Amino acid sequence: SAFGSPHPCCGDIEYVSYCFLGDFVDRGRHSLEVVVLLLSLQICHPSQVALIRGNHEDPQVNAIYGFRVECERRCALGERVWLALNSVFEMLPVGALIDESILCIHGGLGSSVTSLEQIHAVARPASVDLRAVDGERRLLNDVLWSDPTDTDEQEGLMPNTRGPNTVKFGPDRVHAFCDANKLKLIIRAHQCVQDGFEFFANGRLVTVFSAPDYGAQHDNDGAMLVVNRELHIFAKVLRSRGKQAASASWNSDDGVPYTPPRPSRAVDPGLDLEQPAEPHHGRLSSIVRDVDNNHGPRALLNTLGRL
Repeated sequence: SAFGSPHPCCGDIEYVSYCFLGDFVDRGRHSLEVVVLLLSLQICHPSQVALIRGNHEDPQVNAIYGFRVECERRCALGERVWLALNSVFEMLPVGALIDESILCIHGGLGSSVTSLEQIHAVARPASVDLRAVDGERRLLNDVLWSDPTDTDEQEGLMPNTRGPNTVKFGPDRVHAFCDANKLKLIIRAHQCVQDGFEFFANGRLVTVFSAPDYGAQHDNDGAMLVVNRELHIFAKVLRSRGKQAASASWNSDDGVPYTPPRPSRAVDPGLDLEQPAEPHHGRLSSIVRDVDNNHGPRALLNTLGRL
């Protein structure tokens, strides 16, 4: 409602491509509505909507952070619904390209990701194993779980507190990856940031987080990024409703408490928050194999309809 209903100039799904960067569940008490809506949009508009897998599209994670409990509370066959949705999550792509120039992923580059071809080669269905130290599963862990280092001055690789074999990657890895793959920019999610978006590596990587007042616990803004015809990006900020909205008590039945947002960094001077941007109508292509029709979103909705 903050931006009004979509219309042909500023957001109509018939004309504008949308890329959602994962973590469709475990981000509030309406995960079922969110994921079914997104899958329905992807089915109705397969060329306009891309759904990228996040680390919470994994039964090992969303069983802990609330999605399994939500399914069991709200659905008569809750566990079957939860399992069916997770079977489709394992078929989601882990990356998308905008006009061969902007890479969209959920987490980051980690220690193993050096080329687009590696991401393209990830076989599906793909299960996550954080114990993996090499091979395709290690690459999947890096794409879904890794974070940039805390400052642009911290280069190379550093341990990450998220879990075993997870790392933080420095700006040097971002520059090397973008140069080697002829990319202008990497857009990723995975971290709650105070202002809704945050630049890294001199503007060659941007984190975007779209849930304001995260979990009704944190007084953070959310944001969406608009890519215009010149492949410049503009932030549409969803302002926090303030401390009062973020003060609701956490219910232990909802899962593990939410991680607080990162503190604010200085806004990159190249980002214009005020200038309206006509959305880009160019090509948004998955960089992994097409989802198998027998295991994809349409098959899932048919399965849910039979439950």
